[in-house]
Amino acid sequence: MLRLVSEAIENMIIILNKNDATDADFNKAYNKEMEINNYRNQLRTQNIENINSKKYEYQSGTHFMDIISECEKLGDYVINVIEAVKEKRGIKN
Repeated sequence: MLRLVSEAIENMIIILNKNDATDADFNKAYNKEMEINNYRNQLRTQNIENINSKKYEYQSGTHFMDIISECEKLGDYVINVIEAVKEKRGIKN
């Protein structure tokens, strides 16, 4: 998850520094956000299974999902920045 978020941030920085960012640059950002969301869903499902099978305590699973949720929010913030860049540059969706 941290790798995916890091890649999203790196792509955001590229877009911020490129005045001529292409549709491919923006699509990469949206695709990375989808990857982050999908991975969060996978981790949530696995976490529930692990708690139910007593691999670890409920509270540990809660802490784990809190971290994953914060990572996913960071991915959302990256998309917010991307959207703001598109709007500022007059790029249509």
